[in-house]
Amino acid sequence: PSVSNVLFLPGIEASRLYRPDYNGGTDRLWEPTTESDAENLSLTTGGKSVQNDVYTQDVIGEAYGAGPNIYKSFIAQMNELKTSGVITDWEAVPYDWRLSLDDILNSGNQFPDGRIYYSGDHTATSSPYLIQELRRLAKSSKTGKVTVIAHSNGGLLTKALTEKLGSEASALIDKILFVAVPQVGTPQAIGALLHGYDQGLPKDWLSIFLTPS
Repeated sequence: PSVSNVLFLPGIEASRLYRPDYNGGTDRLWEPTTESDAENLSLTTGGKSVQNDVYTQDVIGEAYGAGPNIYKSFIAQMNELKTSGVITDWEAVPYDWRLSLDDILNSGNQFPDGRIYYSGDHTATSSPYLIQELRRLAKSSKTGKVTVIAHSNGGLLTKALTEKLGSEASALIDKILFVAVPQVGTPQAIGALLHGYDQGLPKDWLSIFLTPS
């Protein structure tokens, strides 16, 4: 039987975030290596990025490039499905998880070098990246549709996506697989937001890269 192409939406904090360092290089802000990295990811009280040049371009396979395994095994499995011809194509779509679902769905502008801006001066004015990729995958899919695999916050984004697409959603999406999606909220997030609970990196008690505060 024909198998649909796959679009994967990762969870919160699972897309890397960057800024240009204005010396011809890149400053990776997430995963952070200093407190200032996290400070550069601050939002205004209105939920907009303080820095207008933050972008993403990849989903985290291994944290800090050496572990722990976040999506490394999953990415390898999906690549094998593509290589073996089970699916024609698939895409792990990175997004700026700091922002509201509406901001993510209404922006997303990919530059030729792979940078994707969801905020600031370079955001999309039309054809947001996520919707553009969904349509692209559907076009080359054996079924003409896409299976969406959504983890955690990616599931909330997927639900917002189907609402935004309206009747087009059923024409583009074959199935949606939700993995550990906080359908009714996540109480632990309250402790994280108010007190930095479990936000120390690599651990609260060994906060080398980022302290809970």
